[in-house]
Amino acid sequence: MLKKQQVVEDQKKMIKKFLDAIGRPFVYKSPTHEELYAQSLRQYPNWYLRRMAGTTHTYNKATLIKLILLNTINTKEKV
Repeated sequence: MLKKQQVVEDQKKMIKKFLDAIGRPFVYKSPTHEELYAQSLRQYPNWYLRRMAGTTHTYNKATLIKLILLNTINTKEKV
């Protein structure tokens, strides 16, 4: 009887793992604060992002956003 119960428990675990693997892509994951901030920065033109990053060098938008995020993180650590 004990072996039969153990087999049933193992089957339940296998079914649960299978269903979890199928459903994992459909679970919503909220973006982090940094991702939301980076997403909001994409709407600004490059000249404005250069000012926010504190540079005069011409970078592409993705690099400017990374610089701004790094500056924001560094200023939070100093406080």
